[in-house]
Amino acid sequence: MNTPLEPRECLSCSTQFQPADCYQYECESCETQRKANEERRKLEKNQTAIREQIEAATPHRFTLTDVAHAQFNAKAWARIQTWRPTAEKPWLGLVGATGTCKTRMARLAGGEWLLRKTTSGRIPTFEFVTSFEISEKIMAQFNETGSDKGDARGFLDRLRRVDLLLIDDLGKGRLTPAPAAELFALVDHRHAHNLITIWTANSTPEEIIANMNKDVSEDMKAPLAGRLNECSQVFILK
Repeated sequence: MNTPLEPRECLSCSTQFQPADCYQYECESCETQRKANEERRKLEKNQTAIREQIEAATPHRFTLTDVAHAQFNAKAWARIQTWRPTAEKPWLGLVGATGTCKTRMARLAGGEWLLRKTTSGRIPTFEFVTSFEISEKIMAQFNETGSDKGDARGFLDRLRRVDLLLIDDLGKGRLTPAPAAELFALVDHRHAHNLITIWTANSTPEEIIANMNKDVSEDMKAPLAGRLNECSQVFILK
């Protein structure tokens, strides 16, 4: 039979307490508070880290976004800020002409989501890319240099897996069969795994596929638009 431990003086508040084991040197209240403070410090450290990552991934012009500026689309931003991913619609789509601030609002929405999902134990992964960058990496896979192929494939694979992917200017550029096939594979993977995705475009999904190169398979066009519409809460910006 174990002999009960003698009461101890808490190292933090000096009150007497009954230890649960020989390793306990703080009262339950102080121990709980200490652990809570440790979690808070870890969370603050990770939030600082994700802010730094977001800033590093953001072109300087967009770091200067002022939501109070007269030219900022504040009315639309008030609606977009209500966006919360759901199991049915985990994506956000912003469709509008140039000058409607869709890129700025997409980056702001992405940053807010990343901060909400950052915990004391984990920093979410993300990529902010343009449709042109995706196309460049797709074509780089056909270069003769082995390192170019590996870097491009690694980049495209990373886009499939990250917790948050932001694609700016979806549908811009010539979507010939190779880029269109890779884009569909990317969208299809993130659709199947319900991975958070934010996209911006000048056109609706239906208009995007209508403007694709005539050599792109019809069997790919409709499913691409279907996945974008099925997964996305779409805001039409004016």
